[in-house]
Amino acid sequence: MRILVVDDEAFLREFLAEELARLGHEMVAASTAPEALAELEHLPPDLILLDLRMPGMDGVDALRKLRDRKARAPIIVLTARRNPETIAHAKSLGACEVLFKPVDLSQLFEIVKRKLGG
Repeated sequence: MRILVVDDEAFLREFLAEELARLGHEMVAASTAPEALAELEHLPPDLILLDLRMPGMDGVDALRKLRDRKARAPIIVLTARRNPETIAHAKSLGACEVLFKPVDLSQLFEIVKRKLGG
């Protein structure tokens, strides 16, 4: 399955891409929301990991644009903000899950497996 990781933190983006690639997934990485939206035009991913806080267009605006474009891939939001409003807002915009940074890999792997039907 093809997974798009969108995060402005290079280390986290590359780490998640490497770890998920070990599970046999094809990985695509983007450092900005516009880069991620452009990637959707090439070959839509089966799942999206999306950071909420990024410079320029943030994850909230990206969620809106993804839904406007009728993106079908489940979207897992990554955030350091642990407040109920952030979670509720992300879910109201179409996020299927919200994970907190630092990301628990075993939790992420379980969610990815469940969302991709594996």
